[in-house]
Amino acid sequence: MLADILVINSIEFWSGSNPVADVGKTQTIEGKDGIYTVETKADGYHIEKQGEESAVDLVFNEADQSWSVKGENESAKLLKFTDEDEVVMYLPNGEEMNVELSQAGVLAFQQAVNSYSYYAAR
Repeated sequence: MLADILVINSIEFWSGSNPVADVGKTQTIEGKDGIYTVETKADGYHIEKQGEESAVDLVFNEADQSWSVKGENESAKLLKFTDEDEVVMYLPNGEEMNVELSQAGVLAFQQAVNSYSYYAAR
């Protein structure tokens, strides 16, 4: 679910800006794995997949310029802005990866995550 939720090309997500202007706005988004309801909160987004009871929150921390994902019983930091052209992404194994905010940078990160998922599944 999380991979489908992260709309990597979203200007709001990558901007590092707090989405306060749209607080309370709800959108329905069709992803490759289902339909999601996304509600804009003062500090991020509340996301629910249609037909499922669980939900996640994407939370922006203004103090350290980071995004985290929070579920019912767990939480993980996703990324931290280092400057306007680069972020530190946190891999599933806890390692950090500097990622350029470009199509090539996002592709490199996706490949790293896919490699990790492949080895974790074995």
